[in-house]
Amino acid sequence: MQEPEFKLIIKGKAIVLIDWANIRNQQEKLGWEVDLNLLYKWISSHEEVEKIQFFYGHRNTEKSREFLEKVASFGYEVITKEVKYMDLVLDNSSFKKKAKEIQEFVENLPDKIVDKELKNNLEHSLRKIMQSSVKIPKCDLDAEIVTEIMKNFAGFQTIILFSGDGDFAYTIKECLNNDKWVYIVSNYYSLGREIIEFKKQDPELYPRIINLKNLTFLST
Repeated sequence: MQEPEFKLIIKGKAIVLIDWANIRNQQEKLGWEVDLNLLYKWISSHEEVEKIQFFYGHRNTEKSREFLEKVASFGYEVITKEVKYMDLVLDNSSFKKKAKEIQEFVENLPDKIVDKELKNNLEHSLRKIMQSSVKIPKCDLDAEIVTEIMKNFAGFQTIILFSGDGDFAYTIKECLNNDKWVYIVSNYYSLGREIIEFKKQDPELYPRIINLKNLTFLST
């Protein structure tokens, strides 16, 4: 059953910034997906909202281009940059610890379960895997989001940020210190540690949190 739609209480003019990579990752545990068209209609139904920005990286593919064109057709101001790919050597990553744990687990198994030859083959295979590298996509638009907040700082009294990324904690705190209202839309479990910790440091200075989990009226 969907939650009833509700209206935000907004002070003055508002800007909305959507960190789609962050929200998209949160959807995996939601059990439903955000309908971007419904989201835009809901946000724009608040007459105080004057700017709705959508931040997401693009790949050099037709699927990526079509997705961002569709988002723009809903009315969002799309801010994007190309996704880069980094070479990650597995021997220098967190996978190294996991590989060692696997090897130690197998080595401790009785020979009647796993014979010595199989153990040696596993060790050789893991060593070969660890020497290889994988391509990791990287496209962080945090700097662009902060830049847009600063560019529009004087013109807006309310900032609505769809992201639980703790890297925004400092910017959020500065906005609050300058008498801005800040909404963070995020699942509670996805809130960055930095955001949670500055509430402990100053309970009076804290953004309004909207739990994305409860916005089921925005689902497909």
